[in-house]
Amino acid sequence: MSTTQAQQPQPPLARRWRFAWCEYLGRRRELLVNGDAVKLETKPLDLLRHMLEEPAKIHTKPGLRKAVWDDTTTSDHSIATAISKLRKAFGGERDDIILNVSGTGYRMAVPVTVTEDRTEDPPPFHLQPGDAIPNRSNWRALRPLSLAAPSHTPTVWLAEHVKTHEARVFKFAVDGVALQALQMEVSVSRFLHESLPGDSRFLRILDWDLENSPYFIETEYSGPNLLEWSHDPAQSSGLKSLSEAERVGLVAEVAEAVAGAHSLAILHNDLKPSNILVMPSPLQSRKSDSSE
Repeated sequence: MSTTQAQQPQPPLARRWRFAWCEYLGRRRELLVNGDAVKLETKPLDLLRHMLEEPAKIHTKPGLRKAVWDDTTTSDHSIATAISKLRKAFGGERDDIILNVSGTGYRMAVPVTVTEDRTEDPPPFHLQPGDAIPNRSNWRALRPLSLAAPSHTPTVWLAEHVKTHEARVFKFAVDGVALQALQMEVSVSRFLHESLPGDSRFLRILDWDLENSPYFIETEYSGPNLLEWSHDPAQSSGLKSLSEAERVGLVAEVAEAVAGAHSLAILHNDLKPSNILVMPSPLQSRKSDSSE
């Protein structure tokens, strides 16, 4: 039985926005006010970035709920609180930078210029097999599931719970650009599972921390990817053992999963063997259990 990861969003280019006496650095996810860094929570920064991307637009409250909170039930109070925190960080008069548009929403009150963000990447976090997962002390890293340059820590890791030995996958980000991709992945996954209830062919995102670096999402682990499964000699039920009809069935199942995503106007954009995960069928699981 096969499953597929949800759409792997391509990270946007790192950008640097200048407005009034402030700057927002997309790579470092950092707000500068008069040249000094200001600490803010995730949602106010997400709201600011969203408004900076379309500075001439009036951003309605329903639009902000969908784009920033990914939740149409978010209250107006949550939006107002985020705006208030931004205004406090900016300093100056109330409407100097973000202007209320009565009965509608908000817009930028000052010109905005955007350039490529050429600031250095934040330092990568370091993780080795056996280390505790950052901010998840009950989970230990087993092995990386992603390739990385020799000077960088892989960003996707298989981990095991120290007591239950349950396996999970953690995908990390250390800068604002990669964090934005994780946020998109959470949104896509939620939409898929709400729109296709009961469809087990898409991995579930079980938890996340998008507030503290290193940011991460935590997903279920369903098994090896198709590339590993096809070439690992330890996999007795690997691709080589399948009949032609079974191979065609496997491809058909993947196609059905992709078609389900396409029916919701979600394009994967990175479909390849390493993004297709192979789960044992119920029959295979029973055989494996009876052989132990």
